[in-house]
This record gives sequence, structure tokens and C-alpha cells, in this order.
Amino acid sequence: MYYMSAPSGDVESLASKNYITLYESDSWGGDHYDSFGKGEITNLEDTYESEDNYSSVKVPSGMKVTLYQDKHYKGDQITLTRDEKNFKDLKRGRRGNWGDQASSIRVYEQYRVLSCATVTENQYDYLY
Repeated sequence: MYYMSAPSGDVESLASKNYITLYESDSWGGDHYDSFGKGEITNLEDTYESEDNYSSVKVPSGMKVTLYQDKHYKGDQITLTRDEKNFKDLKRGRRGNWGDQASSIRVYEQYRVLSCATVTENQYDYLY
């Protein structure tokens, strides 16, 4: 399962790196990029001055990112669990693609339970 915060109990992260990196240009290029650990960014423009300015992403194994077209997790959304070289290759609804469209994000990390301890979950901590 993927979580935004580490679950309680005896667990181990499955992430090779514990952050994702968004780039302003396709093929992971450009002068501007931002790295994000697990958690939520409701408005990329307020936090990083880069709303709707990303074109590619590096997602290490064990991590997952959900991109939202609008602020506060509204509008179209897409979840990625691997690197994506060009957001323009990702279809968005009937009328577009994901190039320069992400306005908010949620980043998750995958864990595995090492013992039979009970893991408490919050309904907002993970996606299936």
C-alpha cells in the first residue's frame, strides 16, 4: 500500500528514494525543477511559484504521485508510479494532455509490514 505518512507498527519503506522530482521541460530538462517528499501540495504556485509549469517527472520505485489539474485537488487527475518523459504524451480527458497542467499534487510512499502488528490507517493516508 501507498501512504502519505509512515504507518504505525514494524514497517519498511519500499522506495528507492523518498521523493519525486517534477521538471519544467520534457525529457527531465529545463532550468527549473522541484523535488517533493510524501505529502500534499494544494497549490503549486503558492508554494513553488510554478503552477502549471511541469512537463516531466521522475518517480522512483516505491513512490507514487497524483497530479491534479486545478488547485486543491480538483479537476482532472492522473496517478503515476514511474518516470514520465513528456506529459504531452499523457491524455487528459477528451480535450487535452498533461503538458503544463499540474496545479496540485499528492505524493505517496509504499511500505511493507515486517511483522503481524496492526497497522492503523487514516482514510486519507493511502490510495488503492
